[in-house]
Amino acid sequence: MTDADVLDVDAMTKVLAEHDAVVAALKARDDSELHVVPDAARALLEALPRAGVRRLLFVGGGGSLLSPSGQRFVDSPDFPKQYEDEALAQARALEILRGANGAVDW
Repeated sequence: MTDADVLDVDAMTKVLAEHDAVVAALKARDDSELHVVPDAARALLEALPRAGVRRLLFVGGGGSLLSPSGQRFVDSPDFPKQYEDEALAQARALEILRGANGAVDW
């Protein structure tokens, strides 16, 4: 296994070449790194097509899922405050994935 920084598009392109799919399961280590989750989504959407990989499974929390009422769970007053920032970072990553141009099946 080769190590690479998920935010380094060139390094990820090299590491991911010749793979069939990528599974990304990550979270910020602390509040100062909340940008890592959405930035990783952006970087992977750029690196995967370069590497010839079409499939991405991006694993995140359930905060951005919708309740039966149509409200995101993270927006509920009952959502645990200690998980809110991470859930919002994951929700930003989901928005980035949803806005992708279709070069990657996620």
